[in-house]
Amino acid sequence: MCESKVYLNKEKILDEAILITAEGNDLVVVGLLGERKEIKNARIIKMDMDRHEIWIVSNDE
Repeated sequence: MCESKVYLNKEKILDEAILITAEGNDLVVVGLLGERKEIKNARIIKMDMDRHEIWIVSNDE
């Protein structure tokens, strides 16, 4: 499988993300076990598929 670690403002928030959906200016991150994290006013700044890492920033955090 191809899960990724997700970092929000340099802090790891999820180890096994399988889906990220944009909803307006917000992002919804879904983990392998169905856990959901809604991140307000966020954007992806880096996706490293070799290291399985996704970096997100949010001005609301």
